[in-house]
Amino acid sequence: SRLDRIPGARSLKDYPGPWRVKRMCFGAADYTGDVGMTWTVGEEELAEVRSRMVVTSRASGLDAPIDTVWTHLKDAEGLRASVERSRRLGFQGRLCIHPDQVTVANEVFTPGEAEAARAQRIVDAFAAAEAAGSASIQVDGQFVDYPVVQRAQRVLATLAAIRGKA
Repeated sequence: SRLDRIPGARSLKDYPGPWRVKRMCFGAADYTGDVGMTWTVGEEELAEVRSRMVVTSRASGLDAPIDTVWTHLKDAEGLRASVERSRRLGFQGRLCIHPDQVTVANEVFTPGEAEAARAQRIVDAFAAAEAAGSASIQVDGQFVDYPVVQRAQRVLATLAAIRGKA
């Protein structure tokens, strides 16, 4: 696959202007059509390329990607499951092709109160531990070190951005 070449496209031609590529977006209909794959409701066939897109974005210094549309307009349960899968895989959002999909995408990608409260506990506890000379602690029975704290910080930053405080 040439997915890793997309973020580096600037180097393929002399381009004097500012580089404005911030993130990639996945188009499953285009992808499955190009490779002759059947795009099923369960979307298992998309797992590998979705994972590669998230990893490639991170490795290239791009923002997390935006995931593909959901074409089964009457399947609200399937939409929610697909959007939740996108979030778990590391996407930052979801394309919507019908107004009814926007609410679901916003709900799934907005950290809930419990998630935000946990993230805040992690950040606060780690700051106190770090000030005392420790870089690994437990919060709510879970081991916490820098990667866990960074994830918690991203949750809080996402929530702040959604609330217009960023």
